[in-house]
Amino acid sequence: MTPLSLRMILALIAALVMTTPAIAADLNVDKTSTIVGDQVNTLTPARNLPGATIDYSLVATNPLLNLVTIRHVVIEDVIPATVKFRVLPYGSGSTAVEFTNGTLLGLQLLSSGLTYGSIEYSDGVTWTYLPQDDGTGYDGKVRGIRVTMSNGIMTTGGAFRLRYRVMLR
Repeated sequence: MTPLSLRMILALIAALVMTTPAIAADLNVDKTSTIVGDQVNTLTPARNLPGATIDYSLVATNPLLNLVTIRHVVIEDVIPATVKFRVLPYGSGSTAVEFTNGTLLGLQLLSSGLTYGSIEYSDGVTWTYLPQDDGTGYDGKVRGIRVTMSNGIMTTGGAFRLRYRVMLR
């Protein structure tokens, strides 16, 4: 055994037996966007044109090899200035940000062990901004969202998805 591999094994053992809780744990978060529709194309695929609606999806997964217990999960996402945030409920939910736990897109993923907690909105200055419907169901002043999950510990290998809609300016 080389001195380098011995140091790596000792470091791994030390990490496993440490009793001090971690300040933060790494989650895998993948963000995707899907153009839902635009106001010009009805028979062809939608394009990024002014007025187009776009769904953003954030999938958070706790890696199977993550040896840290995750007790507090907060997801922050920046809303680009080129879009307006949809303030109406998303899908069958009661908030503008939809939470789906475990099974995503036909994949049998493990439940995250978490529930939807609270959502805060930012106008780019403060996290106390309250979105206002501009008459079209959107608010162009929302520059960020922060979702705090609650109830439990995030399961190793567990996943959840947050989804919301915007309109291209």
